[in-house]
Amino acid sequence: MPLSALKTNKFKTSIMKLSVALPATSNEKDTALFALMVNVLKCGTERYPEKSDLIKRLGDLYDASCAIGGYASGDNRIFEISSEMLSDRFSSEESIFDGVVELADQLLYHPMVDSEGVFLADTVEREKKVICDKIKSEKNNSRSYAMKRCRAIMCQGEPYGCSVEAEAVMSITAEELTVFYRRFLSQAVPSFSYVGDKDMSDVASTIEKYFIGEAIGNSVPVIPLSCRPSTGKRDLEEELDIKQGILVMGFRSGILLGDDLSDAMRVFNNIFGGTCTSRLFTVIREKMGLCYYCDSDYISTKGLLFVCSGIDSDNRDTAEKGILEQLEILKNIPVGEDELKSAKDMAIKELREISDYQASIAAFKYAHEIYGCDCDIDKIISQINSVTSDDVLNIANKLSLDTVFFLKGIGQREEEDYE
Repeated sequence: MPLSALKTNKFKTSIMKLSVALPATSNEKDTALFALMVNVLKCGTERYPEKSDLIKRLGDLYDASCAIGGYASGDNRIFEISSEMLSDRFSSEESIFDGVVELADQLLYHPMVDSEGVFLADTVEREKKVICDKIKSEKNNSRSYAMKRCRAIMCQGEPYGCSVEAEAVMSITAEELTVFYRRFLSQAVPSFSYVGDKDMSDVASTIEKYFIGEAIGNSVPVIPLSCRPSTGKRDLEEELDIKQGILVMGFRSGILLGDDLSDAMRVFNNIFGGTCTSRLFTVIREKMGLCYYCDSDYISTKGLLFVCSGIDSDNRDTAEKGILEQLEILKNIPVGEDELKSAKDMAIKELREISDYQASIAAFKYAHEIYGCDCDIDKIISQINSVTSDDVLNIANKLSLDTVFFLKGIGQREEEDYE
């Protein structure tokens, strides 16, 4: 089983992540099954049948945490069990790390099932309702909802664009979910990431103690990073009973994690819309007063850049034109040395801050390693320092507007993300 361990005495706690990366599909039912499986696996195990038993066990382990989650990475899905615990050197009793690894084994391989080995029907039905309630509440966060809709439209037919839909969730039976879970296990090869004060050999031996006897699946290669070219601009609009409108513009860059320009893209994004000193913030928000917020976010595993802006609905066309004008300037006029240096410094600061948090270290390493990309922070910083204004020009000219989604506010309801 793959293991990445970083020994450090810098922290009083340790982090362990168990991750399983598998190819995703653009099938709506599969997406719903994965989400429901993640929820059901949180609910209890053979040894700890109720959530209260899991909570008590974590309490016995000096209030360790253990969270189960799932997320998209490129066109793959990642299942993850993430734990933070007090380092064993501060415990005079049982090994906390040993207990956390045992709990992870229980959660992944020994869920609560009935006498026929099927997930408990009551648990499945309850978690279906939990997911559907969450889906219904998504529109309360209009910014998040608009981003999700733009991504789904832009990446239609791609696994990355597939989201969990209530109808698909409600159609799942306990038997179907069990079959999906068993198929998941047949392909699951857990990968472990550890950051703490233990030697790698000690970490490995503890993991082997619990996982070596499990039926580890047959490794299935993840889908390599890829980005499809833009086929032309698409405009879509939807109305919602909120005060402000949300404008989301999706660009394709063709620049993926690990590419020659991927580190320069960090710098470009800081200049364009990624910081409070960016062009979009200082011009569109501050100077032109067109929006409550306006920023950009780069998705390195898909080569996508999204610009999101909260605006008065009457300002939709003016805001879109202003955003494109700022991009056009970056395509034609080299940035000054001061602005370039400031963007580099911000990118480097963000990278250095990763080393201040164990969870960030583990997540950063894993996100790069599954695609065979270099995760040496010092090397990435060196590459950022070498970014030129020509690189910024080059990136700006690679961006192609693909999808514009406008969530038009037609009411008075306050949104959670109002700024």
